[in-house]
Amino acid sequence: MRPSDLRICPQCGTQNKVKWEFCVRCGESLQGVAVGDSRKPASKPEAPVDDFPDRPWRSVVWTVLALGVAVALAVMYFVHPPPAQAPRPDPGTFGGLRVPSTPPPKTLPAREVPGQKEFEEGRAALLRGDTAHALELLAAAVSLDGGNPTYHSTYGQALSQAGREADASQEFGLAVQIEPADYG
Repeated sequence: MRPSDLRICPQCGTQNKVKWEFCVRCGESLQGVAVGDSRKPASKPEAPVDDFPDRPWRSVVWTVLALGVAVALAVMYFVHPPPAQAPRPDPGTFGGLRVPSTPPPKTLPAREVPGQKEFEEGRAALLRGDTAHALELLAAAVSLDGGNPTYHSTYGQALSQAGREADASQEFGLAVQIEPADYG
């Protein structure tokens, strides 16, 4: 731009467009400033003179302030201590499974369960339609293990097929008494 198209701010010396009323940098009014005026900007205000160049008391103030903050934090900690942590469980408490020192109770093999052989043969005979033979075998199974609800229920089915509904009902009732959840 040509100097004739500018206004120089008297405060900061910034070149401004002729149409502008205020300095773009400092906001100083450009009213009365001639176009292309190359006056030197006014001197900037001087920094205040430090009457006390050595101020050792500043470090004392900052030290006292830091100590005050430290004391305040310590008081807050003792007045409102952090919550106590829950005690940790003994690591051995939830350790691996412990093997019992006594051996497990001896269980009978499937073939040695009382009445099992008679029951299986009687159920097979019932499925084949040999109700008379099934009744004999299932009656023997029930007499060998009277606490087995499956034996009573199957014996009741055989009695029902033989037409002996009263006896069948009694066997079904015994199965329900022994194991109400399964047969009730």
